Amino acid sequence: MSASTIVALVTAPGPAAVGIIRLSGTRSLEILCFLTGRKPVAFTPRRLHTVSLMWQGASLDRCLVVWMPAPHSYTGEDVVELHCHGSPPLLQEIIARVVQLGACPAQPGEYTERAFLNGKLDLTQAEAIQALIFAQDISAAERAMSQLKGELSDEIRTAERDLVTLLAEAEGMLDFPEEVDWNPSEFRKKLEQLSTCLDTLSEKAQRGETVQHLPTITIVGRPNVGKSSLLNALLGQNRMVVTPVPGTTRDSVEECMVHEGHAWRLVDTAGLGNAPGILADLSMAQTRERLAGANLALWLVDLSQPPSCDDRGIEEQILCPFLLVGNKTDLVEHPAWSSFRPPLTLRISALTRAGLPELLVAIDQSLPALADPGQVWLANIHQRDALRVSRETLHEAMALCPDSPELMVVLLHQSLQSLGSLSGKDLSPEVLRSIFSQFCIGK
Repeated sequence: MSASTIVALVTAPGPAAVGIIRLSGTRSLEILCFLTGRKPVAFTPRRLHTVSLMWQGASLDRCLVVWMPAPHSYTGEDVVELHCHGSPPLLQEIIARVVQLGACPAQPGEYTERAFLNGKLDLTQAEAIQALIFAQDISAAERAMSQLKGELSDEIRTAERDLVTLLAEAEGMLDFPEEVDWNPSEFRKKLEQLSTCLDTLSEKAQRGETVQHLPTITIVGRPNVGKSSLLNALLGQNRMVVTPVPGTTRDSVEECMVHEGHAWRLVDTAGLGNAPGILADLSMAQTRERLAGANLALWLVDLSQPPSCDDRGIEEQILCPFLLVGNKTDLVEHPAWSSFRPPLTLRISALTRAGLPELLVAIDQSLPALADPGQVWLANIHQRDALRVSRETLHEAMALCPDSPELMVVLLHQSLQSLGSLSGKDLSPEVLRSIFSQFCIGK
């Protein structure tokens, strides 16, 4: 690992009340002392100090600074943080002066990479940090925090420890057959127990892959029933152009919304019906495609107009759970809707927002239950592939027990190597840099 001192802005770019610049490396305190004109003894570790940052006799900023000596810091190195005023030009000027004093601009993910290389966290925890930063709702954040706290790492370490014990037993049987009382039947049972453990980890990874995708809610219905108005009402902004002319929406429009900490993906679609023309056909084909990938459909109807053949033909095109929502309660409801089948789930007015709180509750109750944070694993492609190889190799080793013990031991070693790569053991610097390069700069 490079011994250089790195620097980057660790808060989001753009104007803000505060912008934090982080230095990490052996020269961090030296650079701080040069910018402040103070001696190292002036800075008590892990305590905020008010200072003036100076350059060639001119004041750069009046800010708070904290020094965190190694190894008790995020990266495990000497770390200095400058809590400055959040002016982008000012922050860039300070960073430029720090670089002029010998620091290097940090690469994406370099702080977390150094934390990993210094043993402050393992690879699953490091990648949980990335998942936490990009969590789109509170449930995703909770799952990332569970992984960051090391709950998954503990499970992996337990599996590794069990596999190492089995390897030692098998190698002892090969090296000292007269001295070791080896029971093939009992050994195979232990292999099966370990295989079950890896299967459980695999199931968590599969569930984690599913829950990382936001639930998709598709709004469908005939033209001019108020689909775009409903999208605007749910978002609380005029995202879509709304006119009395049927067929205003031609393309599917997707937006993300958060309700009580949970994020949903809302999709407004073109109306389904018998409208003529190639453009209408293409729009309706796109609507059907979006319906096919939806977790929930909001089937919207216009209560002020009588049900039509188009209304009755929509149900057979919805292949996911749906809510039948009657819109335009601000107008007089046509009596035919009281006998329509399936019955209306609820009535709303996208114009006046009447019934929207009840609709949000119904949506929340209709979506699949969120997985327990402890029952999912936010695995990436590298981790899923390593787990797959470890499981498959272990199964091959089980098939060779007890007939080919030498080859079985070779396969157990391979399984252990793949399992160890989940926490970052024995990965090449190139692979690690590829993983951490996907992080944002400053983390």
